[in-house]
Parts: sequence; C-alpha cells; structure tokens
Amino acid sequence: MAFAASLIPSVATTTALEAPLPIPEAIEAPQEPQQATEGIECSCVLFVKSLGFKLPRLIDAGNLDTNSRVPIKGGIVSFVYENGMHHLAYVESIQPDGIHIKESNFEKCKIGERIIDSNDEHIIGFWRSPDID
Repeated sequence: MAFAASLIPSVATTTALEAPLPIPEAIEAPQEPQQATEGIECSCVLFVKSLGFKLPRLIDAGNLDTNSRVPIKGGIVSFVYENGMHHLAYVESIQPDGIHIKESNFEKCKIGERIIDSNDEHIIGFWRSPDID
C-alpha cells in the first residue's frame, strides 16, 4: 500500500506543474474560452465555424490538426502560447508586412482583426479546407 501511495503526486507537486508559464509583456495569450452559450465572440472555434468552415470535430482550438505550413487566404492559422492556450483565427489576407487575421476571444469576448508576423513564434501551423484551391 505504501508503494502505490508513493506514485501519486502530492498536491504541491501537481499545482507547481500546472502553473502557467509567464508570458512576455509584448505578447498576451488569448483569453480562456467561455461557455458556448456566450456566443461566437467568446470562442475562437465557434467564430471560425460561423464563417462557414466545415472543420473536423473539435473539442477546443488545440484539437485542430494543421495540414499546411504555408498561410493561405481563406484558411485558418493555429497558435499555441507559453501558457499552453491554443487559439484559431481566420486568414483574411497575406500582406507584405504579415498575415491579416480575423479572430474572436483573443481579447476576452471581442471580435477583432490584426496583422501578425508570418514568423510569429506562436504559430504552429495552418489549416486549409479541401474546398480551397
């Protein structure tokens, strides 16, 4: 019985492992997703789906398997931040100064647009619908 108990981490160990990593001041992670009843402005997944994408079944933004390393207008960009939070955004266009995206819940329950650097360290990949040529 003592051996089995030694395999269970203490509460202090579990809390330390789950503590979020600090995020540099210049880059903030997206807000925690809200309940779906809050609307598309509080969920990046619901926002992207509202644009008509036929996404694979997703539990959250972290479950989207990217299928491209190259951004494409009309596709989706997938991010992961230092605190482990995942985020999805719609690629509106590719500009000389970066990727123009539309997103929701990057700022808590707000829909917005921004231009991100195409080499943003938080980009894990892109998803393109099979319908996009």
